[in-house]
Amino acid sequence: MRTDLLLKLLFFFGCVLCPVWAETAAENLENAWAHEDLQATSALYAPGIWKTENDGGLGLFQQIQRKGLEFKLVREHAEGNRVVAVYDVWREGRRVDRVFTFFVDGKVWAHTENESHSVYFLAGKLPPRLTLSELSGTPELVSCGRRWLAGESTGKPEIDEVLSESTFELTNSYLLEALGRALVVYGDDEYGLILERDDKGWVVLGATYGPSIRSLLPKVESHPILLD
Repeated sequence: MRTDLLLKLLFFFGCVLCPVWAETAAENLENAWAHEDLQATSALYAPGIWKTENDGGLGLFQQIQRKGLEFKLVREHAEGNRVVAVYDVWREGRRVDRVFTFFVDGKVWAHTENESHSVYFLAGKLPPRLTLSELSGTPELVSCGRRWLAGESTGKPEIDEVLSESTFELTNSYLLEALGRALVVYGDDEYGLILERDDKGWVVLGATYGPSIRSLLPKVESHPILLD
């Protein structure tokens, strides 16, 4: 009898007094967005991230209010102190987008639509926030870029043709050492070659207009965080 009573009391206190404790940071964020609670939402962000330009928490919160968006948590996946939460974005009864939110130690660090970044962040290979401006080039990349511009074949005839007919100058190079990838960029950051390192050096995989981190990352086809 005493055992039954004790179990009932434990169940009662666990359900009634501690419901918030059972929620994850991703669930708390979903609830804060749903209630358009500015204070609760901002408290879930890492220092300095709430008002970051372009992808800060405040800008996203204002979009939710202005456009009448609803963020629904689909799943979350954790590796150590890193979590990626997947939210489907709904508007007027239709799913219009999918957003991946990165948490470190229970705080939001970034939002992205980039699936590959999500996987590499979980694996600890990339930080939650990354831009091309944070990456440095190397003399080797500059040398490769200049040789291709001077007429040495990239191994891609369509790229060789673009370079041979252009008035481009080599303007930048970016090395993502953790993934063995790089970009060499021509013109006003308008045309870039995507490179991968192999045993013999840098190999041209393709080209991109408007180079970005998204174009630099290897595409991930399968991972639990990507399952529908």
